[in-house]
Amino acid sequence: MGAECIEEIVRHVAARLGEVAVAEMRIRYELGVVVHSVRADSARRYSRGTLAQLARMVNVDVSRLRRCARVTEVIRASEFDELLNLRDASGRTLTWSHLELLAQVRNGPLRRGLALATVRDTLSVRTLGDRVAAALRDPAKVRDGHWGLGEGAKGP
Repeated sequence: MGAECIEEIVRHVAARLGEVAVAEMRIRYELGVVVHSVRADSARRYSRGTLAQLARMVNVDVSRLRRCARVTEVIRASEFDELLNLRDASGRTLTWSHLELLAQVRNGPLRRGLALATVRDTLSVRTLGDRVAAALRDPAKVRDGHWGLGEGAKGP
């Protein structure tokens, strides 16, 4: 097996892994929509144990369900699709952990700017978390371009 063949196989495997990661994030988003509906149910059609029951059914903690809901409550479906289409230089997508951090930012253009900087600079979750925390404390720091977020990434 030649080097070109191995490189092609590696590219194929990497692409498939990326597709699986995106599919998993879409499932988490869909689950978040369901959880949000349960949590926002003003008619009280669901019992107090509904989230715990759902968590057991999908084999996750209730806290994970709540985090999925938080993402869907802030990041609308169209923006979610845009975020999933972002790729870094190696073709990798944002992770769910990145999306959870971005959902802490209520300002859409600022959130998008942070997402773009994340893929452009291949930011770790920890580094993005630091930037999100700083942006929430001092949006002017981002607005003034200290992170080079580019056009359309202005803060509030």
